[in-house]
Amino acid sequence: MKTYKLTDDYEKHFTFTIKGAELYNKMPDYSPRFNTKTRLTEWVKPDASFYATENYLNEKVSIPDITTWVAGNLVLNTRAYEILSDTLKVSGEFLPVSVEGIDYYIFNTLRIIDEKYIDKTKAREVIDGSVNVGLENISFSTNGLEDDGVFKSESDHLLHTYCTENFKQLLIDNNLNGLLFTEMVVI
Repeated sequence: MKTYKLTDDYEKHFTFTIKGAELYNKMPDYSPRFNTKTRLTEWVKPDASFYATENYLNEKVSIPDITTWVAGNLVLNTRAYEILSDTLKVSGEFLPVSVEGIDYYIFNTLRIIDEKYIDKTKAREVIDGSVNVGLENISFSTNGLEDDGVFKSESDHLLHTYCTENFKQLLIDNNLNGLLFTEMVVI
C-alpha cells in the first residue's frame, strides 16, 4: 500500500488563511500548535479567507475543494466534507470556519502512527530557518495503517498529514482538487 504526504497546491489554487487576530479574539486561549489534541469543545467558528500567493500561476481565481492549513490540517469545502466526512471522522474532528459566509471545515487530524511502524534508518533532520522541522526520508510500515486513512507522525513534529492510496483514490474519483501527493517509501 502506498502512502503520501499531503501539501497544498499553491501554484494552481488560492491559499487558505485565518488571521491571528480573528483566532485570538474568538478564542483567547488559542494556540497555533495543534499537537493532535482535540479542539472541538473550545473552538469558536472563525472567519477565514483565500488569497493568491506570489507563486500562484493561474490567471483566474481557483479556490480548492480541499487544501492544508497550519501543521498540515486539511481544509474542506462543503462538497469535500460531504464526500469525505464518513472516511475521515475515525481519524480526527471537524472544526467549522466561514469564508465569506460559506461553510468550510478544518479537519484536525488526531490519528498518530505509532513510531514502531516508522523506519528511520535513512532519515535526516530537516532544518528550516534554524528550526528543526523533523525528519525526512522516513518509511512507513503498512502494518500500522488503516486502508482509507489519514494520519500524522511525530517524526516530523506533527507538521504534515499523510494518507493512504485508498484515500488519494477517493479524492481522484470525486474530482476533489487542491492537494499535492508526495509518495512516501513503504516498508
